[in-house]
Amino acid sequence: MTTGSAKPLSFVEGWPILQEEAIDKLIHLVEGNSSNQFNSEEYMRIYTTIYNMCDKNNRAGPEALKLYSQYKKTIEDYVSSKVLPSIQGKEDAILLQELLKRWNNHKTMTWWLLRFFYYLERCLIPKTRLPTIQETSYLVFYELVYGEMNDRVRDAVISLVEECLKNEEARSQSYLRYGTKHKLLGGLLATLLYFLNSDAYCRISRCCLLYEGVLVIDHDQILYILLITCVLTLNAGCRI
Repeated sequence: MTTGSAKPLSFVEGWPILQEEAIDKLIHLVEGNSSNQFNSEEYMRIYTTIYNMCDKNNRAGPEALKLYSQYKKTIEDYVSSKVLPSIQGKEDAILLQELLKRWNNHKTMTWWLLRFFYYLERCLIPKTRLPTIQETSYLVFYELVYGEMNDRVRDAVISLVEECLKNEEARSQSYLRYGTKHKLLGGLLATLLYFLNSDAYCRISRCCLLYEGVLVIDHDQILYILLITCVLTLNAGCRI
């Protein structure tokens, strides 16, 4: 990708440009406060700014590390200021629906940031073995959101499964005797197994489970997002 002959930028010079033209606009976009997508000119300006912030004599040097550190802090600030407040205080289906919405928003945000910071990743990650841009974003979400909400999400999932089973029992006692509960839980398991064998799950597993050979996130932290999706789908069917 051509970057032209723009002059090098220090972190102090370059980050305000990224904050205003990339980060702030992206947050407005994923939060639904704006429908303006990034055009090719804006994308190239952001990419070139990051390119020029990486010291040409040492692409994995101190300036690049500052940029990487600030990138991670930006994700942490976003999750703490936008994601957590939006799900705190919610319960049951409303909690799970909001969590799914926030996870989807987070994936969108990560998709754009990965493209903006691709040059940083290409130069820095192979030499430092730090988590990639995508891994860093996903790890922050899991560490902050899962760590904060795990117990409440588990309770919400159990509550919705129980509600669905009660609805089925009220509608058809005889059907329940012949295995509604097992069919419901079997359907849930089948859906989870489908996700487990999907490329999406494999990609999440690779980026979240192992970092330098150390288990950093267990399967439950990945599966609970998938489980929420299944339970919401099943619960909606029970209400029909």
